[in-house]
Amino acid sequence: MREKIIGATLLLASLAFAQYETSGDYFGTSEPTNSTSAFESTSYSTTTAPEKKEKKDPYYHSHKGFYFSTSLTFGYTYLRYNNHDVYYDGVEIDEYKFTGFMTPYEEVRLGGSIANVASVYGLLGFGIGTGTFKTESINDRHSYGDSYSYDNGFYHNQRKYDATSIKFYFGAGCEFYPIQDIDNPMYGLFLGLSYGLAVDGAFYEKVDTYDGYKYDKSEGFITGAFRFEVGKDFWFSRRWSFGVAFNYTIGWLDLDDSDYYDRSYQDSETYAQHTFGLTIRLSH
Repeated sequence: MREKIIGATLLLASLAFAQYETSGDYFGTSEPTNSTSAFESTSYSTTTAPEKKEKKDPYYHSHKGFYFSTSLTFGYTYLRYNNHDVYYDGVEIDEYKFTGFMTPYEEVRLGGSIANVASVYGLLGFGIGTGTFKTESINDRHSYGDSYSYDNGFYHNQRKYDATSIKFYFGAGCEFYPIQDIDNPMYGLFLGLSYGLAVDGAFYEKVDTYDGYKYDKSEGFITGAFRFEVGKDFWFSRRWSFGVAFNYTIGWLDLDDSDYYDRSYQDSETYAQHTFGLTIRLSH
């Protein structure tokens, strides 16, 4: 037993000496001391073995397999609706605009990741906002019960209201992770693209200029929307990360309900939206 302990001690000592062989300092002196041939042979045989460099797991921090993300977005949104009607005896144009802030918009994504290169997911989002709702009506015939201004042959009626908005967004998207070197400071960068159906509503209180009666009104906006996103994930565990992203959403929808057989009637509707957002997210 004693011989085994001594042998193990000698082996550990020889390994320790081998780590200092390149500096020539064994016991704190600049010159190596004379030792037994056994020590020299042991030290020599130990140091001739190639050093093994620690290899990092490239998937230690990565999106791999099941993908999940929940996020909050704070942003500025612009919504517009335009309805242009042409009758045999006149023209009517109605335009509605909402501008305001989302406070906030929440979204959940579920899908799968492929080798930390890309993720594909379905998404569902809901948000609430506050802002200003503007209406403008233009026609060539006076409408009683409202006050109109007259300009160049058309009557104009413009109104502005404080409004509350809601947003629903559902669709599908993907993310790409272009940086694969985990030692790169930009590791965690992601580029995203999604497409879905965006349904927005604006709610406001209107006052009738004729009798002063107040009543609640709402207008809807519906668009097919693309969202472009760029951001970065900061990892705090093997699979979980906290991310920050900037995104831009653009959407539109054109409808034409003109009568093909009666050219005296034309009806066209256009919906549009632009949204700029700052997103914070938790993802797996």
